[in-house]
Amino acid sequence: MDAGIREGLASTVFAAVERADLDTALTEDVVLRGDGGGKAPALGHSIVGGADVACTLLTWARIGERFGRSLP
Repeated sequence: MDAGIREGLASTVFAAVERADLDTALTEDVVLRGDGGGKAPALGHSIVGGADVACTLLTWARIGERFGRSLP
């Protein structure tokens, strides 16, 4: 996938997380995979499905806010 397309998709998802409106940004076939690069904790398994991925992203965003972090 072209880097510009990836960045556009990421921007759409991040904006939806900020609005807590992921219903419009995710489809049911979405898969969230994590990789800590060996230096940070990562997902133990892939998360599949719009509702579960949305819940995970929103939870991460809320946790980040507690530590003064925001989305890119």
